[in-house]
Amino acid sequence: MNTIVLSGYSSKNKEWLDELRQKADIKPLDTIEWDHWKSENSDNNWIKSEVAKIIKMYGNEKVNVIAKSLGTLIAMNILNQKLDIFNKIILCGIPINDFESGDAEFYEVLSKLKSGKVICIQNNDDPHGNLDQIRKLLNSINPDIQLITKNSSDHNYPYYEDFKSFLKSV
Repeated sequence: MNTIVLSGYSSKNKEWLDELRQKADIKPLDTIEWDHWKSENSDNNWIKSEVAKIIKMYGNEKVNVIAKSLGTLIAMNILNQKLDIFNKIILCGIPINDFESGDAEFYEVLSKLKSGKVICIQNNDDPHGNLDQIRKLLNSINPDIQLITKNSSDHNYPYYEDFKSFLKSV
C-alpha cells in the first residue's frame, strides 16, 4: 500500500522529507512538496488547492498517511471530504498553537475512525502544541486514539521506526 507524507508549511520541511525518504524504509512512499515552496508565495487558499490536488491524485486509491504539523490539518481536510481515502494515519506535531479560528473543528472527523487506524506522536514540549494540549484535543474527539509521547522540546519528528512499526501492524 502506498504511503503519502504531508509535511508542515515551511520549506524547511524539505529536509525532514529527505531524511524520511532515506531513513524510514517505507515503500512505496510519496512525499508531497507544497506548491508555495517553489514560488515562496502562498495565498489564503493554498490548503484548498493542495487538498484538491491530493484527492485528485489518490481519490480512488486507499493510502496510508504520515502528516506533520500543518500537514495534519491538510490530512483532516482531506478526510472531511473523502473519509475512506486513508487506511492508517500517523499525526505528528499537531500545531494547535498555530490554529486559526475553526481549525480544531476539522479534527472532529477523527471521531468517525475505527480504533487502531490512527496514532498521534507528540513531543511533550513542542512549541507548536504541547502534550497536554494535544491530549485534551484528542480526548474530546476520540479517546481511543493512541497518543505516543516523545521527550523533546522541538517540532522535529524523526521517529521513522515508530512510523514503520505502526504501518506494518495489523
